[in-house]
Amino acid sequence: MKVYIAGKITGNKEAESQFESAESKMKFIGYDVFNTEKEFRNSHMTEDCIMLNRLNELNKCDALALLPNYNQSKCSKIEIAWANKFNIPIWIVSITYKTLTFRSFNNTEKPNEIDINSFIGKILNYFNLTFFKLQKSKKSEIVRIRFSIIYILRDYGFTFKNISKVFNQDHSTIMNAVKVVNDTFDSYPELRETFMTINTIFDEHMKNQKKDVA
Repeated sequence: MKVYIAGKITGNKEAESQFESAESKMKFIGYDVFNTEKEFRNSHMTEDCIMLNRLNELNKCDALALLPNYNQSKCSKIEIAWANKFNIPIWIVSITYKTLTFRSFNNTEKPNEIDINSFIGKILNYFNLTFFKLQKSKKSEIVRIRFSIIYILRDYGFTFKNISKVFNQDHSTIMNAVKVVNDTFDSYPELRETFMTINTIFDEHMKNQKKDVA
């Protein structure tokens, strides 16, 4: 899967480091990456030519990944419109020192409208689990699944309180799950693999939910 990274470049002193950080983390978890900042860093083309070349490259990619400052970029607005026109999935990328996570661009304004029961049902079917096992099991492979779901829901905008109700666990347990994923994502390949599988299911769920609403 090839991902196109976009965000604010002009006037952004941190652009090079921000784009390179996103690129390195995406490559680490298995994506091919087109880094717009690096590819056109020393270009002598006009702005219009650069934009045409960028859109041509976006057409070759499977997803558009927006860095957090994308809303300050005129080019990113054009890329978003282009991606929407050609049904290219759009992600908001969240980057911390150790982790990189994604959320669906088209649903970030209304995060709590996700059908949690349906989403978790898909996870249970995929991993052949019961909800009781997902809630209570201490087996490492199931803990990885539970923690990944908690982290994705939290990153999407749900409060710790709401997530604790879903899993019938206390607030501190939910907070710990988020911390574990954040602290061990890079060094724990089994967790990383589980997380990316569930994140893909989540993205597909949100796309289907949006179609149902439309």
